[in-house]
Amino acid sequence: MTENSAISFASDGVGMNGYLSRPDGAGPFPALLVIHEIFGLNDNIRGIADRFATEGYLAMAPNLYSRPGGIARFCVTQMVKAFATHSINQQAIRDLNAAVAYLQGLEDVRSEGIGVVGFCLGGGYALMLACTSHDVKASVVFYGRNPSPIDVVADIECPVMYLYGENDRFVRRDVPELKAAMRANGKSFDITAYPGAGHSFMNDRRRSYRPDVAEDAWPRILKFFADNVGAASE
Repeated sequence: MTENSAISFASDGVGMNGYLSRPDGAGPFPALLVIHEIFGLNDNIRGIADRFATEGYLAMAPNLYSRPGGIARFCVTQMVKAFATHSINQQAIRDLNAAVAYLQGLEDVRSEGIGVVGFCLGGGYALMLACTSHDVKASVVFYGRNPSPIDVVADIECPVMYLYGENDRFVRRDVPELKAAMRANGKSFDITAYPGAGHSFMNDRRRSYRPDVAEDAWPRILKFFADNVGAASE
């Protein structure tokens, strides 16, 4: 059993909203930040947060489109263009750091650190957040874009797991640069390429969904978080 609810938190004095899924029991629990795709905080992302909660993690999915008058009014094409701008990216990282602070302030969250996982747009932010936050202890990136400039990976202090499909035209050209930068800076990273898979293979609401690949990825990331953030049974 899990308990889920809509939540709100403040970032730069602005009210943000999101989704929180709690495991059964009293806690304290290890905590994860779940960052949505370009499609926003939808049932797919809520479902993934709930799956983490059934594994014993307190999972929070912030809505990056919840700022008043913000990006939510745009179509997907406009979102992609907007989130390629420096100012929007910097604002999103501030909002995600505020989400991390919100999680750390909950009484039933362990204080050792927060894990982060993101998909597509959120995958890029999961990597960027690892570059900017000392409170992130593990980052899982599903088919996310590289940070710009790539040199900022030098600031990463946590292990990174990166998963993508070999047929993903959005990110596959970025992977060699990421590997080289992580290796050159002595970072702990694990990159997995799935043959035959494309973009958004974890999204069970889209035609790109690959259940075989998703089923392989799930235990991998659970072990990664257990090793680096803490197992729920500890």
